[in-house]
Amino acid sequence: MGKIAKIVIIACVLCITREAMSERRDYTKEEYALMEKYVYQLIDIFSVEMRNQYNCLSSGSGASMPHDIQKITVDFILYQPATIEKARELEIKATERFVEIINAHEGIRPYLRDYPWDHKRADVMISFRQENGDNYPDGIRLVLQAKDQVVYFGPSQDPSDIDPLKKESYEEAKALVLFSTSHLDPKKKWWQFWMF
Repeated sequence: MGKIAKIVIIACVLCITREAMSERRDYTKEEYALMEKYVYQLIDIFSVEMRNQYNCLSSGSGASMPHDIQKITVDFILYQPATIEKARELEIKATERFVEIINAHEGIRPYLRDYPWDHKRADVMISFRQENGDNYPDGIRLVLQAKDQVVYFGPSQDPSDIDPLKKESYEEAKALVLFSTSHLDPKKKWWQFWMF
């Protein structure tokens, strides 16, 4: 077996066993229940803010908590078309706000893998769909951040198509959002729907 193959095998084994080798904290059943309660409090707070501010509807959530809280995930659907610029801005603003919410919650801090929490452990995924659930024929259908990158997926005729349209580092995307004008549509207030 070649040297490169051996290195790849060793790297894979290390990645797989890394979580198993992480420090195990001995929490009681009550503490695990409290961890779960806090995680879902944070998800609820964040989901309400995203609905109120951007019209995003929560479509799923979860957390990775084998020993402590390693990752918190929230998925959203926005029934609007999106460009890369709009998807980028929404992903960065949502992720940064979710991190703020997590770090502000004093009760959850002892259970977090890392404090302060950062974007690498706060997963936000946003799908852009038509009202009937179909993908838009143009633009972005999905944006997410993973492995310190923001990844954009374009429209696809094949539901199993997982090839990204574009990838960029999280820091690059954050800088672009910081130094550009907003691409987000302001959410209409209830009374604006009655105006012509």
